[in-house]
Amino acid sequence: MATLHWRNLGTGAAGSWSAEVSGGVIDFPAEPWTHLETGSGRVEVTLTTDRPHLPSVTQINVY
Repeated sequence: MATLHWRNLGTGAAGSWSAEVSGGVIDFPAEPWTHLETGSGRVEVTLTTDRPHLPSVTQINVY
């Protein structure tokens, strides 16, 4: 399971989206995409999994 956690730094709105994934690219879901209702502004996203990992955190500008 991979989960994308997001938080709009301007409004405080937050949420998450999860998808089942496998260990190989070949088995990756055909449609692992979604539309996130983050609102405009600076958004921090963190990608986590249910496997041992170092979470990846980044910030993006949403228009």
